[in-house]
Amino acid sequence: MPKTLFKNLALISLSALCTSCGSLSQISHEAQPITQKLRWYWLGSTSYASHLRTSNPENYWFEVGDERAVIQADCNKVSAKAMTTHEGRLWISNFASTKVNCPAGSLGAMFTKQLSQTQITEQRGQVLRISLSQYGDSMFFGLDPTARFASYRCDGGESMAVIAQGKTAHMWLGDQYSQVGAEDGRGESARSRVNEGGVEAAADNCRKQTGPR
Repeated sequence: MPKTLFKNLALISLSALCTSCGSLSQISHEAQPITQKLRWYWLGSTSYASHLRTSNPENYWFEVGDERAVIQADCNKVSAKAMTTHEGRLWISNFASTKVNCPAGSLGAMFTKQLSQTQITEQRGQVLRISLSQYGDSMFFGLDPTARFASYRCDGGESMAVIAQGKTAHMWLGDQYSQVGAEDGRGESARSRVNEGGVEAAADNCRKQTGPR
C-alpha cells in the first residue's frame, strides 16, 4: 500500500510538471532565498554524470550568516566566507578546514567541493535546492536530517529528485518544482513511503513525458 500510494503521488507530480500539461499554479510554490542561521543537512546531489544520496546527512551540514559559512564535512569542521543576495545567489569561498582523516567512504571532500560551486539557492519551506556552477548540477538539503531523498535520471537528460519530509513530497523535474501532500488516511508519513520502487515508477512516467519523440 505505501509503495502504491507514493507511486501515485509521484505520477501526479510528474504529470503536472510535464511541459505539455496545464498551469502549475495550483501546486507550485515560489522559491525563496536561503534562510540564514539555520542548519541545512545535505540529503543528496544530482548531475548529468551521477546521482548521490547521502547515507548519514547528520554528518554533512552547513549554516550561513554574517558573511560566514560554518560547515560540518563528516569528521572535519570547515569555515568559509559566504556572500548572499536577495535574489537567492550564494557564493562560498576561502575554505579553511581541520585535517582529520575521515573513514573510508567519507563524502567530506566532495561536500566541500560542491559547496564551493554554489550559485542559486531555492528554499521551499524546510527544503533547499542549490544549483551549482556546472549546468544541471544541484545539491538538496533539509532542516530535518531524517528526511528521505531519492533521485532518478530520466530519458532526455533531465534529473528527477524527491524529498519526503513530514507528510509532504517535494519533487523536481529538472528546474520545475511540484509539491504533493501525502496523507493516506492512516497517519503514515511520506517519509516512510519514499522508496526506490516508487521513484522508478515515477521515472517511467517521466520518460514517457520528456524522452525523445
